[in-house]
Amino acid sequence: MLRKRLFCNIIAVTAVLMLVVSGCGKKADKTSGSVAKEQSAASTVSEPSIEVPPMSSNGVMYGVVIAASEKSMTVQSDLGTTVKFALNEKVDVSGVKEGIVSGAAVRIEYEGKLEGNSTKKIKIKQVVDSEKLPKLDKAALSMAGSIILAVKSGDKRMLAGLCEYPLVFDTGKEKRIGDEQEFVAIKQEDVFTRRLTDSVSRTNLFVTNAYSDGFLLGLSKPNIVVSNTKDGYLITGFHYK
Repeated sequence: MLRKRLFCNIIAVTAVLMLVVSGCGKKADKTSGSVAKEQSAASTVSEPSIEVPPMSSNGVMYGVVIAASEKSMTVQSDLGTTVKFALNEKVDVSGVKEGIVSGAAVRIEYEGKLEGNSTKKIKIKQVVDSEKLPKLDKAALSMAGSIILAVKSGDKRMLAGLCEYPLVFDTGKEKRIGDEQEFVAIKQEDVFTRRLTDSVSRTNLFVTNAYSDGFLLGLSKPNIVVSNTKDGYLITGFHYK
């Protein structure tokens, strides 16, 4: 009798353990499935699919004109480099419908070897409108170009003139800059930090996103906030952290 009761107890305990293990297994399956979905979603968000215009090595460059004159044009290329090209009457620019002006997205065909940002050994064959269009409008691209040039040259007065005041200046501790004179009074090294200069000057304007009220200029952070104000596109914030 005792043996029979003991045997029954063992069977009951075994059955309970099997139910617990089975339940845990189902819960683990649900949890792992949920984690997989979250990881997949996170991957999709953190690694967006962005089409970048091709930058070939056989004499073709895509870029946005950020400065232009009768004798030269400066282009912010799709590789985030700033390149100045000489222009003359022999360069065919008939393929640029609105002419060589700031904010124009162009494709440059050239002969010779481009060494870094130097174009001494370059001969332009023709300049045409780019078939790859940036996300920003021409006015925004023109302002972005002016900011890039001011940052690359370390021209604080020029940069001050591109701002709307009061201005947010966030170095980890946010403060407001009341006017242009107050901005110019900020130390040069506090405005043009190495990280800000690199972030802004290496921007690919073809993939800079447009928002309803402006855009962010820079690879990530630090960046410069540019807003579409009643007076056009102007800088409304600097974020260093």
